[in-house]
Amino acid sequence: MFAPVYVKTVDTHAEGMPLRVVVEGLPPIPGNSMAERLAWARGNLEWVRDLLVSEPRGHGPMMYAILTPPARADADFGVIYMSGGGFWPMCGHGTIGLVTMLVERGLVEARAPFTEVRLDTAAGLIVTKVRVEGRKALDVTFTNVPTYILARDARVQVQGFGDITVDLAYGGNVYAMVDVAQLGMRIEPENLNRFIDLGLQIVAATREQVPFQSPAGVDLGALRSSLFTEAPVGPRPARNLMVKEPRYFDRSPCGTGTSVRMALAHARGELGLDEPLVCESLIRSRFEGRLIGVATVDGIPAVIPQITGRAWIVGTSEFMLDSSDIFPRGFQL
Repeated sequence: MFAPVYVKTVDTHAEGMPLRVVVEGLPPIPGNSMAERLAWARGNLEWVRDLLVSEPRGHGPMMYAILTPPARADADFGVIYMSGGGFWPMCGHGTIGLVTMLVERGLVEARAPFTEVRLDTAAGLIVTKVRVEGRKALDVTFTNVPTYILARDARVQVQGFGDITVDLAYGGNVYAMVDVAQLGMRIEPENLNRFIDLGLQIVAATREQVPFQSPAGVDLGALRSSLFTEAPVGPRPARNLMVKEPRYFDRSPCGTGTSVRMALAHARGELGLDEPLVCESLIRSRFEGRLIGVATVDGIPAVIPQITGRAWIVGTSEFMLDSSDIFPRGFQL
């Protein structure tokens, strides 16, 4: 039995990666914190996620942001993210798309030259700074949660490739990072399908072979994502390619992925505080990151990343569920 559904969204993309912001149609999500609300959504809204994210209403890489009132007094909005892989505590490109929509649709007062929007997420408080001109959001800079390494230079056995060196890190989501130099591959469109297949194998192998523990008071969630990284080559900047279960890739350079990449570079002595790192995606869109500070999380050294990127509103959508629909939860191929 499915309740009647009529959901309205505002659709955006951030450097090529889509986000739909749910602005109407979902029930209130209970909980005294965003972590409690995220857990409630995972237990009670899976059918809504399936309906909206799966075909025929959605597609593999589609991300949604569900707005809620904030659970903490120092935030403007609460947000839960969801995609084909589940519900998520944080999303970098989603943050950029969401606050762009909030400013341009007048849900927050735009104040030039910068408008601050504070988001309450299950990962923590995300403070964003939107560069505005009139009511146009030119770009968004967000300060991510403390980001840190969980395992360095771990060796995992991957069928068909042998041993691969993986670094495990958290920056709002958990990533298995792989430098593509060891694979003899480049992050180029012609290698995309190979990267997707390999990325999913790496996630499964790392999950099985590299155990990690959440710091006290932090729910890291499951490892579901791999991040391929490529060093700058001449005038071409660094490249990122994020691959996520069940099977999709990030069209943007990945905001939380750029965060963990900077954390690893800092741990290796390759990136200092306030040094910019420009990361390019497979489709050549770009985020710029920098580290603005250091911290510790349950005794683990951490860094504070900032990510800057752009987003655009591309439309609005209205979704409904007819009681006779033969695919009430959609389908995935």
